[in-house]
Amino acid sequence: MKLQGKILAMKAMDRYDPEQSSLETYLTHQLMPLRRTARQQMNVLGIPDRLLMASQQLESAEIELQDELGRMPTTAELADRMCISTKQIERIRQTTHARNTGSYLMPEEEGTVGGNMEVARHLPIEYKHQYVLSALRNVPKSALIYEIDNGLNGRQRLSVTELANKLGLSPGAVSQRRNRITEIVNNAEKDIYG
Repeated sequence: MKLQGKILAMKAMDRYDPEQSSLETYLTHQLMPLRRTARQQMNVLGIPDRLLMASQQLESAEIELQDELGRMPTTAELADRMCISTKQIERIRQTTHARNTGSYLMPEEEGTVGGNMEVARHLPIEYKHQYVLSALRNVPKSALIYEIDNGLNGRQRLSVTELANKLGLSPGAVSQRRNRITEIVNNAEKDIYG
């Protein structure tokens, strides 16, 4: 990769015109093919370039929103920022997971331990998630805890400490919020069918 960069830079210097742009700008533009080469070399699973680029855009948007909000953004907030659906974000996260682990299976499909929420027995899981997230729509940190604990929208599960650090809460506060979420989950079927 280094050698390829040097060759590209040397070839580019033959065509450089200082009257048209600065050297830095010109070389930056001329070395752009290296980004694609680097992505291709890291892409052992053959993930399409557009999904890899979408993954980078999602990561940038997440960092920007985290800086603005002072906490990790919810998937809905990311979807609004990027003007895409939460389903698209889930697909991008699955692609990122595949790139990082070499597997298209999500962690819960690979056998890792799931969230610690009780699941209502008769309520379809999709409706349960919609119900709980709707109940938490005005409490974004709790909604995030629920998303992460359940691996929703392609989110990776985190330990209590990691989650507390990302949300700017203490581990005890995360546990308290989880208890409240568990109450909502346990009441979901009763409230919907009751």
